[in-house]
Amino acid sequence: MSYDRLLSPYQLNDRVTVKNRVIMAPMNNNFANQDGSVSSRYANYFIERAKGGVGMIIIAPGYVDRRARKRKGSLLLDDEIFIPKLKEFMEALHKEGTIVLQQLNHNGRLLSSSKELNTAKGICIGPSAVPHLLTGEIPQVMNKTDIEEMVQRFVVNAKNSMLAGYDGVEIHGAHGYLINQFLSRYSNKRDDEYGGSLENRMRFPLEIVRAIRKEVGSDFIMSFRLCAKEFKPDGVDLQEAKIFARELEKAGINLLNVSVGNTESPKTALIMMPPPSVSHGCYSNYSKEIKSVVNIPVSIMGRITTPERAEEILEATESDFVTIGRGLVSDPDFVAKVASGRRNEIRQCIGCLEGCYEELAKENPLGCIYNPFVGREGEKIEQTISRKKVWVIGGGPAGMEAARVAAMRGHDVTLFEATEKLGGQVKIAFVPPGKDDFRVIIKYYEHELTRLGVQIKLGEKVTKEAILKSSPEAVVLTVGASPLMLPLPGVEQENVITGWEVLEGTEVGEKVVVCGGGLVGIETALYLWKKGKKVEIIDRNERIIKDAGPLIRAHLLDELEQTDIQIHPKTSLLGIEGNKVLGEFEGKEVTFSADSIVLSLGAKSNLTLETEIKNSDYKGKVYTAGDCVKPRRILQATAEGAEVALLI
Repeated sequence: MSYDRLLSPYQLNDRVTVKNRVIMAPMNNNFANQDGSVSSRYANYFIERAKGGVGMIIIAPGYVDRRARKRKGSLLLDDEIFIPKLKEFMEALHKEGTIVLQQLNHNGRLLSSSKELNTAKGICIGPSAVPHLLTGEIPQVMNKTDIEEMVQRFVVNAKNSMLAGYDGVEIHGAHGYLINQFLSRYSNKRDDEYGGSLENRMRFPLEIVRAIRKEVGSDFIMSFRLCAKEFKPDGVDLQEAKIFARELEKAGINLLNVSVGNTESPKTALIMMPPPSVSHGCYSNYSKEIKSVVNIPVSIMGRITTPERAEEILEATESDFVTIGRGLVSDPDFVAKVASGRRNEIRQCIGCLEGCYEELAKENPLGCIYNPFVGREGEKIEQTISRKKVWVIGGGPAGMEAARVAAMRGHDVTLFEATEKLGGQVKIAFVPPGKDDFRVIIKYYEHELTRLGVQIKLGEKVTKEAILKSSPEAVVLTVGASPLMLPLPGVEQENVITGWEVLEGTEVGEKVVVCGGGLVGIETALYLWKKGKKVEIIDRNERIIKDAGPLIRAHLLDELEQTDIQIHPKTSLLGIEGNKVLGEFEGKEVTFSADSIVLSLGAKSNLTLETEIKNSDYKGKVYTAGDCVKPRRILQATAEGAEVALLI
C-alpha cells in the first residue's frame, strides 16, 4: 500500500509548511522538572519523535497558571525565566524539520482530580459551582475580573511561547478542562453574558483566541483542541461544535484539532482514550462533519495506530491531518518506518492503556507496555565490547524483550520457548473479547527477533543438564509463572480448571462458576458469557477487579453491566464437592452449582530451574526477569527484560 496522502506536505500559511500529515498529540508525560522547566528527559522524549519523522509536534500541556498545575512533571510557560531553556529545546526540534506548537491549558474544576498536588482553596475554579463528579469538590466560581485575568494568562503564555521560538500554540478547549467548562451546559450554569445561550458560552474561549491573535500577529500558528462531542448530559454536541468551529475560524484559528470525551471520570475518559475493543480511527466521522463547515484544516484523533487507517481517513478527505498520541509513544519512528518501507518494523500501539494513561492516572511517568525505553530516549543501547553466548529461557514478554535488546547489543542470542509459539501469557491475553490487538505484540517480536538474528527454538524445554553441557556465558531466566492453586478440598476434580486453561481453549460446561474477580477472572467470565455460558463469579473482596487501573476497570464494569453475569463479592472459596462450589459469605456457608468451576486466584512464580542452576556447577551469570521474579503485568516484564539485557 502507498501512503501518498500521509506523507504529503501541507501549507498552513505563507510561513509554515508541515512536511507530512502526522501530528503528535499533546499527551502528558510527567517528564518536566519539578519547577516546570524543560528537563533533559522531557526534551529527549520529544526530540526522539521529531527524529522519527513526525510532521508536527504539539507539546504536552503547559499550564497557564502554576497554582493550577495538575502534575509536578508538567511544563510551565508563565514566566520569561523559562524562555532560554525552551529556546534550546525548540532549536533541537526544528533541526529535524518539525513544526512545533505548545498546547496551553487550565484544568479549572478538574484540578481536584489530581492526587499529586494539594489543591488550595481558590485554585480549583470554574464557570459555576458544579461539584466534581468523583470527589464532590466544588470549584470557586470565576467572576468577571477572574475571567479577564485568565484571558491575560493565556496571552502571556502564548507570547512566551513565541519568544521561545515555537511555531504556534494550541488552545485546549476540550476534554472537560476550563475552556470546555465554559462552553458546556453541563458545567456552565451562569446567567450572565458568559452563560446560557451558545453565543454567551462561546464568549470566554473566543476572547482568549482574539486576544492571543492580537498579541502574536498573523504569522504565528494557532490551533484549537475542539470538543466535537462531550458525551455528558447537556454537554457539548456536534451541532454546537460546528457553530463554534466557524466562529473560531473567524477569530483567527489556523487549525482545528478535533477530539471527543471528558476526563472527569474513567468512564467518559475512556471515550477520549478508547480501549482495544474500539475500532481504529473511530472518530473520523466527527472531523468530517467539522471539516464540512470550515475552510481551515482539521485533524482527528482516536486509535489511529496503523498507517493504513491513517491513509484511509486522509484519502476519504475526512480530515487533513491525523493526530497520533499513543502510537508515537509505542514507536517514535512510526513515520520514518512508513516513509522508508519498513512498515513491518512498527511497534504498533494496541490501545491497552496500561503503560500510558493508567500510569499517568497514578501520577507516574508515561510508559508503554512493550517499549521500555519511553522516558529513556537520551540513553543509547551500547554495543557490547565482549560478545557473549546468551541463552534466554522463556518466550514471554520479558524473554522476547531481553532477547531483542541483547541481540541489538551484539550478543549471540538463543531464545528457548517450551511451547510451540512465542508469547507467554500474551497468547491468552488476546483471547478475551475486544483484545485481539494484543496479537500485535507477538507479531512485532517475531519479526524483530528474526531481523536481529536471534535463534528461536520452540517446543524445547531447557534443563539444568542442557545448560551445563552447552555452557552459555549468560543465562536469562524468563520462565514466567503458573496459576495459583490453593490447597482446598476438590480442586483436583476433573470439572475444575484454571482461567488460563479456559483461555487456551479447554471446553467447559453450560453452567460455570468463576472463582476470583481479578482482571483475568473477569475477562474469562466475559469470554465464557459471550460463548453462551451461564456464568457466576465469586470473589472474597468487596471490590472486584482491584488489580486493574481505573480506566480498564471502568471499561470492564461497563461490559459486565451489559450481561446477566451474577457477581458475589465478599464470598470466600472454601472448597468444591462434585458440582457444588462451597463458599462463605459474612460468616455463613453458601453454595453454588456449576458444571465447570474455573479458578482464577492469581499466579505463583516458576522457580524450579533457577534453584537447580544456582545449586549446580554452572559458572556463567544468571539473570531473572518477569513473572518468575514476581507475578505482575507486561509493563514490568518487558522493563525487566530490557534491563537485564543491558547488564550482560
